Amino acid sequence: MDAGLGTCDAYANVIVGHYNFRSRVVKNSLDPHFNQWFRMGLEELKDEMECRVQIWDWDRFDEDDHMGDAVVKMPREKLMEVGGLDGSYGLIDSEGTDYVKNAKGERSCIHLKFEVYWAAEPIC
Repeated sequence: MDAGLGTCDAYANVIVGHYNFRSRVVKNSLDPHFNQWFRMGLEELKDEMECRVQIWDWDRFDEDDHMGDAVVKMPREKLMEVGGLDGSYGLIDSEGTDYVKNAKGERSCIHLKFEVYWAAEPIC
């Protein structure tokens, strides 16, 4: 949280398997909208994949602050049946004990959309 401003400069780390993506920083917001796409090539779809989204507060002069995580389990049947997932997932605090609350005292969520596109050729 930025001292005196009551806002943060949020960014997200998105981790799926060995892929790790970092979003852009959304400055001075308690309700950041990242609106970004990340693309990854998977050789095989496991029975269940996990996506971990870590939300961080970027700081220019200090270490970045870990705000919380959302973990999404993505079952293969669901991904294949409907071609992806689209939903809101609660953000758990960095200690893993409680939901992160926004300025209104409501549970903070992150909205994620996963789309599966099948490659015409094997990915090298």
